[in-house]
Amino acid sequence: MTADKKLHGTHIQGEKHGRAKLSDAEVLAIRYCRERGADVHSLSNVFGVSIWTIYDACNPKRRKLADY
Repeated sequence: MTADKKLHGTHIQGEKHGRAKLSDAEVLAIRYCRERGADVHSLSNVFGVSIWTIYDACNPKRRKLADY
């Protein structure tokens, strides 16, 4: 079912999802900063989201990027 949705471009994932708080570019920036030791609290202030959203953005199982 999911493979068929991806094939036809109707699979909603990443920034395409209506409740996404961050764009895919922001998620990539957050992951990059976290890999280099940035603090979760400072990132949450910069991006204007909760620390849990930052943790979710860093976890590829919780926040997948859109397949274009």
